[in-house]
Amino acid sequence: MNNITFSKEEYICNNKIVQYIFLVYVVLLIVQDLSLQMSLGTIARSPYIFLSPLIFCLITLLSDKLYFFKATRYYLIYYLYSILITFGLIIYYTGFENLMFVYGENLLVKCIKNSMYNLVIILTLYNYYFIFRYSSLIFIEKILKVLVLLQLGIGYIQMILPHAFDFIKTPAYQVTERISLLNTEPSYTFPQLVLCLLCYCCIRYYNQKKFKLIDYLVLLAGFTLLMFIQSRGGIVVMFVCFILILLFSKQSLTRRLLLFSASIIFIVPTLWVIINIIIPQLAADLESFSSISTRSITIITSLKSLVAYPFGQGYGTYLITFPRLLDKTINSIISLSPIPLSTFELDWMLSTGRALTIKSGLLNEVLYTGWGIIIFYIFFFGNAFRKLRLIRDSKIVHNLFQYIFLFVIINFLFVSSIETAYIAFLPFALIERFSKEVTRRPI
Repeated sequence: MNNITFSKEEYICNNKIVQYIFLVYVVLLIVQDLSLQMSLGTIARSPYIFLSPLIFCLITLLSDKLYFFKATRYYLIYYLYSILITFGLIIYYTGFENLMFVYGENLLVKCIKNSMYNLVIILTLYNYYFIFRYSSLIFIEKILKVLVLLQLGIGYIQMILPHAFDFIKTPAYQVTERISLLNTEPSYTFPQLVLCLLCYCCIRYYNQKKFKLIDYLVLLAGFTLLMFIQSRGGIVVMFVCFILILLFSKQSLTRRLLLFSASIIFIVPTLWVIINIIIPQLAADLESFSSISTRSITIITSLKSLVAYPFGQGYGTYLITFPRLLDKTINSIISLSPIPLSTFELDWMLSTGRALTIKSGLLNEVLYTGWGIIIFYIFFFGNAFRKLRLIRDSKIVHNLFQYIFLFVIINFLFVSSIETAYIAFLPFALIERFSKEVTRRPI
């Protein structure tokens, strides 16, 4: 009889106490509205600002080594590049232009605060990769099951008792009547729940080789909750991604028709919500053009900055050059637009310096590093798609991951910010684990 051998890492991840710590750590990614953000900034709305460094230290102490996963290595190289760019700009502005403050805040302090977001993301990604790569598939399924069921429980409780969880939310953000779970607003809640549901489907099908009745009930409950969350951008992105997968994925016509027929139960209510709720809300927005003009003008400005500042404008130091570029873009768009645009929010951003960023999760990094972030995205997503090709034999899981990656790219490009959206990196850790099951190669 063959003896089953476990690596040191697998022994660590099979320890019951360690498993409990990892479970709690991953599940706490859904907490995104702590009051600490009012004093420490947006990064403190999630407990990960404290937990990710602690879990990283725990993993390092237990394993007595560092792991260089390819995705985290790419991110670390990019981060070091961003630090070098920022350091050079700080020296230039403080040494040659005598600029010590920007919008009333010390330039060095501002740069450190802005750089912390990527540092926490790197630590989080590292932790996720370790946990998912070396834990058992059963334990990973347990993590995702708890993630999904906890969010469903919170969501349905909020339907009945809207203020049930206000004690762990920031009072200043309790201004919406829509369901937001433990997030600041529905636009963050929607992709979080979508990605958790999809990752849950992936691991369940991978482990069970089929979906059971309970899985369909969980999906139905999750989809119903998504419709009540009513994130306009999220619902549209979810529907568009489905259409793109249906039209352009490599499937036979028969499989496309079967997929479409099986999805009717989801397509019909989604279209109803889009037509009766989303479109009227968008029409109201179009009358003022406030949010639409803010998002579109900042995105255009980020694309212009690729030409004006190809190496980036640095963490914090971008606040010296970006306002001038944004102001020029506003004037250009207003002069060319045949309809009046509201720039009230943009004017407020320029005058106060608050929320003065690109209203796009992925493109916001363009401000800091220019073409550096574009190159990083090519390597990061390229690595994920290479891993995806390894699991082609499992067509359902392969198609689900195609949808997940498409959803992540489109949603965080046009709808949501990614500053503390740690859920966006969970699928990449999961695909890493599935590819390990196929290849069984060392890191």
